[in-house]
Amino acid sequence: MAGGQRTKGLNKSCFLLIVIAGIERFAFKGVASNLVTYLTDVVKMSNSAAAKTVNNWCGFTSMLPLLVASLADSCWDKYPTILASSFIYVVVSQSCPIFKTHLAGYWDLLSQQLQWFLQLDYSGVEAEFIFQQPATFFTKQGVTMKRNIGSNFKIPPATLQSSITVSIILLMPLMILFIPIIRIITRDEKGINVMQRMGIGMVLSIIAMMIAALVETKRLEMSQKMPHSETVPLSIFWLLPQYILLGISDIFTVVGMQEFFYSEVPGRMKTMGIALYTSVFGVGSFLGALLISLVEIFNIQEGGRAGSLTT
Repeated sequence: MAGGQRTKGLNKSCFLLIVIAGIERFAFKGVASNLVTYLTDVVKMSNSAAAKTVNNWCGFTSMLPLLVASLADSCWDKYPTILASSFIYVVVSQSCPIFKTHLAGYWDLLSQQLQWFLQLDYSGVEAEFIFQQPATFFTKQGVTMKRNIGSNFKIPPATLQSSITVSIILLMPLMILFIPIIRIITRDEKGINVMQRMGIGMVLSIIAMMIAALVETKRLEMSQKMPHSETVPLSIFWLLPQYILLGISDIFTVVGMQEFFYSEVPGRMKTMGIALYTSVFGVGSFLGALLISLVEIFNIQEGGRAGSLTT
């Protein structure tokens, strides 16, 4: 700033970044939240095939940043990389050989740090695998449950995914208020360190899945008593606790991972660090698709039929 003065609040650059990120998330979440319903209701895929397709799509999009992170860190600036990545949506054009001399020193540095970061990064795969469930399994759960409000309106099952975001928005300020108290207890400047934060988030995500299992058990019991009905007389709002717990888990696990990579990676590896963070979602998604395939194989061997994972 001119004259060494600092302005309070958001400047134009920060506001623009928030708007761009918000629009991008709006587009991505809009597709991800409704894709499984589209594949089953319009394309007529089976439940398992649709879930695998969504998981593979999410995995592919989450792994893509690894391809361009080195460009932003060592070859180009971040803004040209964003512009080039956007341009690829229209025209696919790439020329790798011209970057070889610039990348040599970068990969030497990366090789020294990569093993440690991967050990921490992929310890979060369990949580990220769970975070893929709202877009697939939880949404299909909601389709078969009572969704009426009044006589004319039905809640779209993907709508409940917004409760994750709402819980984050509401509870994040509370966490900031509790940090001074936690500092006194732990005698840590940050209150709880990144590792502890991620551990708490993973435990909460496991609890969320335990609650989801109980709700699914009850739903299946009611479904077996009403084999000819497409829905069961169980309110979709029974799914809210698992969504909200995943939102709270997100505050600890995802935010903790973001903070780790922002504060700990070397300056020349900032973008690659974030790319490794997003790749955890990709690995979790691919593992989800693999698990569905394994369950489907065992289901067929036990005399079931393919594609009937939520009935």
